[in-house]
Amino acid sequence: MSELAIKREEQYTLITVNIQKADNALFELLYNQVILEMEEGRVNFIFDFEKIQDFNHSLYLKLNHINNIVLKEGGILVIACFSAVNPDLFNDLDIVSTKTVVEAGDYVFMEEIERHFLEVDDDEDEEDQED
Repeated sequence: MSELAIKREEQYTLITVNIQKADNALFELLYNQVILEMEEGRVNFIFDFEKIQDFNHSLYLKLNHINNIVLKEGGILVIACFSAVNPDLFNDLDIVSTKTVVEAGDYVFMEEIERHFLEVDDDEDEEDQED
């Protein structure tokens, strides 16, 4: 079994981690996969960390680095099913976390809807200014 399982949905890419220990090598794999997906035009990601049992807190900075890259491209990163640590720790990093992959997918979907409405509203404002 591969360390990462990739599933591409219409709104996001789900990356499931199939190992129990989060270490530097895992985050290198995650980083490389995110970059590959972005090269294909995908910007929304869900990391399924359900299987992770051992997480070194120093790795938050690496996770934050991946999140910053995603945010810079206009995307979103959601961490799902992460029971190895207190999910409130993600709040300090502006990383969204959910209890399930389904909740994470719903979150991405709602964010996409909100972005769409903001774009439509901006377009209408620009049209009003032109009149």
